[in-house]
Amino acid sequence: MQPYFLLFGMVLTMVTTGFIALFRVLLPLTRGVPFYVGLLSLGVVCSALVAGCTWTLALQRKRILALNANPGGARAASLDLGQTLERIVSFTFLAGSLNLAFFVAVPVMLDRSVSTWLLSRLPEPDAPQGVTRGELDALFQSEYIVKFDALGRRLDEQMRSGSVVVDEGGMYRATDRAEAFLTFSRVVARLYGIQTRFVERGDGAGGAEAGDGTEGPDEN
Repeated sequence: MQPYFLLFGMVLTMVTTGFIALFRVLLPLTRGVPFYVGLLSLGVVCSALVAGCTWTLALQRKRILALNANPGGARAASLDLGQTLERIVSFTFLAGSLNLAFFVAVPVMLDRSVSTWLLSRLPEPDAPQGVTRGELDALFQSEYIVKFDALGRRLDEQMRSGSVVVDEGGMYRATDRAEAFLTFSRVVARLYGIQTRFVERGDGAGGAEAGDGTEGPDEN
């Protein structure tokens, strides 16, 4: 089993380092949504690794068949190379899945989470005094909403992804893609018993909100 763990460790290291490096390069160049840039980066790295290993092992197999005078030995060596490639493909898929799970659970959350912002603005444990709810409300409005342009950033992301369109008069509308996503989100929310108030249809800006939805934990 030790060679398998060693091979998986090598694959995991290559996928992780390649993914992080490519993501850090593509994110400022494309100025895209981090989640989609991450998916693209991970897909490119995993595909490149599998393609590179396939090409390398194919050359090795061709060399073995050309130099080995024993047909039985050549076939056995070729079979071993094929099994090695199968393991590399399987380990690449596993390494990609682990990276994707971590990427969605931590970096993407850090980029978007209100909870993370809130924790970073609360006084440290040894601070002489805390802050009031009113002070946090004011800071949220002035910094997170206005300074960080939270709404503008989300609108830009959704227009890039094709979920929102804006007409010549500056009026925003959801697309069919957004409607499909909301429908899917409502199904998932109800399946897991979490709140639906953020995915239930309301009357639009300035209108009444939809029903209370399913109560659950606060949003991130």
